[in-house]
Amino acid sequence: MSAHFVVARDGSVTQLAPCNVQTWHAGKSSWRGRSNVNSIAVGIEIANPGPLHKVASGGWSNDRDPDEEVAAGADVERVVTKEHGDAYWLSYTPEQIAAVTELCRALRDAYPTIGFIAPHWEIAPGRKVDTNPRFPLNQLRNSIFGVFAGIDRVAAGGIEDVQRRLKQLGYHQVGEIDGIYGKATRGALLAFQADNHVSTTGIIDSATLKALSTAKPRAVSPARLISAEAAVADRPVVRASVAGGRVVKAGILGSSILGGLSESGVLEKIEGASDVGKRIGAVVTDWWPLVQPWWPLALIAAGGLLIWYLRAIRRAEVKAYQCGEISP
Repeated sequence: MSAHFVVARDGSVTQLAPCNVQTWHAGKSSWRGRSNVNSIAVGIEIANPGPLHKVASGGWSNDRDPDEEVAAGADVERVVTKEHGDAYWLSYTPEQIAAVTELCRALRDAYPTIGFIAPHWEIAPGRKVDTNPRFPLNQLRNSIFGVFAGIDRVAAGGIEDVQRRLKQLGYHQVGEIDGIYGKATRGALLAFQADNHVSTTGIIDSATLKALSTAKPRAVSPARLISAEAAVADRPVVRASVAGGRVVKAGILGSSILGGLSESGVLEKIEGASDVGKRIGAVVTDWWPLVQPWWPLALIAAGGLLIWYLRAIRRAEVKAYQCGEISP
């Protein structure tokens, strides 16, 4: 077993490995559909004896280290949870909690893509029980991410649900629905709170959750409605659709002209283009009598469908701009 950091009872922190080196602290594990959490997480071990039971001396001990006894009078409580079972648990020291909080904050500053704090009992349920149920997990998460304690505790999709709801309400700056409470999600949440007269804290508290459940979609600004066509004109997909439409129109015109040519006229056009055209001309000689009456109509119909599709792309871009999903 190995980890990146170990936090002792006195709050001292020891680094055992660089953060860009994989350690073996999680074992067989999974998180939000990804296995082998060792490969995506920084491992922090917090010194604690784990589940305890009473011994004859009046103190407590665990099964793994029966000689390491926790003295009578220590801050030990019996706690029963589905994830941890029924046992006695030693509290974490204030020094440990402060050290872990500062360590997580430093890691988040160094690696902004860190989007979650997951104890081992969440990523390896039934096999691991650390941190024990007396660790203030929700307090830690709230300190680091500004997230309502518990929204992402058991239901891993809690943040995703908030992101999805913000997007439904028109706060598209939330970005990807990825379950990570980053700058984009926080910015969208602050905007929502400001629009809906909720304290602009960036915290997903009970008042914010209630507002999210009852809020109406964000109104589209008049400026966006008026300027949408011009605003999206230079977007690559719009420019490509306009250029494509011109090419298709030219193709339709060409099809109409060629549709009036005889077999010899078509052969003359093709063979005059290149030497390869002579070989193509031989093939045309065979199939031209069959397709000559119909192919111009088919090309015109296909061109019309393509023009409709390209215009639909443009309309979609205009609508996306009006709704705030994209910026020019």
